[in-house]
Amino acid sequence: MFWRKKQPATSEARLGRIDTFWLIAATALCGAPLALHLDLWMSLALATLLLWRTQIALSGGTLPSKWLLAPLTLLAAAAVLATQGTLLGRFAGVGLFSLLVGLKLLETEHQRSAVLVILLDYFLIITQLLFGQGPWAALSMALQLLAVTATLLGLFGSPSGARQRLKATGLMLLQALPVMALLFVLFPRIQGPLWRLPEERGGARTGLSDDMSPGTIAELSQSAETAFRVRFAGKRPAQNQLYWRGPVLWHFDGQTWRADPLATAGSPVPAWVKGDSVDYTVTLEPHRRNWLFALDVPVRIPPDARLSSDYQLLSNNPVNELKRYDVSSMTHYLLPTHPGALQAALALPSGYNPRSVALARDIRTRAATPQAAVEAVLKMFNQQQFYYTLEPPRLGRNSVDDFLFATRRGFCEHYASAMVFLARAMGIPARVVTGYQGGEFNPLGNYLIVRQSDAHAWTEVWFDGAGWVRVDPTAAVARERVERNLAAALPEAEALPFSLRTQPEFLRRLRFGVDNLLNHWNQWVIGYDTQRQRNFLRSIGIEDFVSSQMLAALLVGGLLASAPVLVWLWWRGRPLRADPVQAAWLTFCARLARHGASRHPHEGPRDFARRAAALLPQHATEITAIADLYMQLRYGGNDADAKPLRALVRRFRP
Repeated sequence: MFWRKKQPATSEARLGRIDTFWLIAATALCGAPLALHLDLWMSLALATLLLWRTQIALSGGTLPSKWLLAPLTLLAAAAVLATQGTLLGRFAGVGLFSLLVGLKLLETEHQRSAVLVILLDYFLIITQLLFGQGPWAALSMALQLLAVTATLLGLFGSPSGARQRLKATGLMLLQALPVMALLFVLFPRIQGPLWRLPEERGGARTGLSDDMSPGTIAELSQSAETAFRVRFAGKRPAQNQLYWRGPVLWHFDGQTWRADPLATAGSPVPAWVKGDSVDYTVTLEPHRRNWLFALDVPVRIPPDARLSSDYQLLSNNPVNELKRYDVSSMTHYLLPTHPGALQAALALPSGYNPRSVALARDIRTRAATPQAAVEAVLKMFNQQQFYYTLEPPRLGRNSVDDFLFATRRGFCEHYASAMVFLARAMGIPARVVTGYQGGEFNPLGNYLIVRQSDAHAWTEVWFDGAGWVRVDPTAAVARERVERNLAAALPEAEALPFSLRTQPEFLRRLRFGVDNLLNHWNQWVIGYDTQRQRNFLRSIGIEDFVSSQMLAALLVGGLLASAPVLVWLWWRGRPLRADPVQAAWLTFCARLARHGASRHPHEGPRDFARRAAALLPQHATEITAIADLYMQLRYGGNDADAKPLRALVRRFRP
């Protein structure tokens, strides 16, 4: 990059000052959105490089030598490696690439190098898809595409004025829009990502985890980020029935609950279900895990998914991109279990929470049945001084004892953890289930929005004859949490994202409208996958991608889409209509040439006529008449009719 042989500078190849500013501005525009995702030092370094190049352009100074740029390049790579631990991945790779583009600008002084920077800018635009594919990202990329293409056109003689250059570029991009739209609709979709980037160290990952300790879900509830959207095919279940099942946690070490790898790898025992099914479509935001979310109990699952032995819906591949899937669930069921699972659901760490163990044994002694014992625990949460809060006090080594007998303030994970611990201490198999509960209905789009703030933990206990039964101890403390939403269950003093609190009606409808726009974008642009494309093509009568119908559709569609452009190009490039006087004269000359009287290039019509008449004396009169009439029409300064000349030429047959 820096060791190329320097070309002699010529006035034609040297980059002009205006084009230099265009190039700097286009690169800055492409790099600006990345500042939201990259480390602060990377953004500042790129800004410094651009300002450096701007200062050189303003002052007319000399570009830095390769002996300075080469160490800077190595320093940039070393800094990325030191801060990111790798040179690959979204954050490290894109950050390093943006710095290299900035460094390349510092050695760009000719058009050839400028074209290379523009090509790098195009690639810089594409990298933004690694951080988001929403409509705002698409709008930002369209503006960047406009700026970079306008810079490219400027290098090859387009109008120098900014307005004219942008107008010409916009017109060119609009002409390409029909073809692009046609390719998007008809071009066969590719299953999975085109490339897979390695996992970044410390890369952001929003959502549930496969373990749970006090405070984990409370922290997640501070996020208004959308987890998934659900559209029901029929009647929507009641709010308190919307339990979106996620990881099931079996093992407790005194502080943290964890999932069982054997359970997620196993297959479920067939459940007994009854009643009508609930059919719905989930559009899940990427979270890089295999988890899919569904209501209990899924009876129809996506073809690329499976159910674990504890009835968690799992995708065959990590969800690294927006995923839409159809599910049918039954809300009346009996969940059996594998032999041996009940023993795992009774395990407790020894030496922890002695007071809770004593309390559980006391409750169980006084309760006639396991069901009555569980009801007694729920009654304790409901009638004694327990509080539902996002800011619970810190707990010590005996976390359940501290919560039940000291702080009594907790979020859903505190109540679920205490419930399962007490149940196991009473000899009742129990487990923690995490996922999401509820959601906000968007009446403008007729779908449910489930946010990270809807993350929830509840319990399942095993009763002989009834199987695994869902028990939500949080509902015993804060019924509004499951009947309405999180904000209704918390005091106004509790800190929550603004969008989760009560808002004026116009603001609420505006928020729903924006989310509805995002949902449509997700469904028809990002979510336009193989299945959706196949369904669409079937709706217009194309059953097979490689069928003659498909090829015909591509051909006809391509012609229709490109027809306006082709017509415009023909109109701009069509040859001018021939002058009838000149056309007749050329015909006359051609006929004489066939008889040995060819006109020399330097020969005027009078001299040519004299020479031709001498060669063909039998036609001298006709030749002289035609030449005189041609000169009169051609050089006479009037717009006389060419018909007499054409008639003479037509009759002239030497």
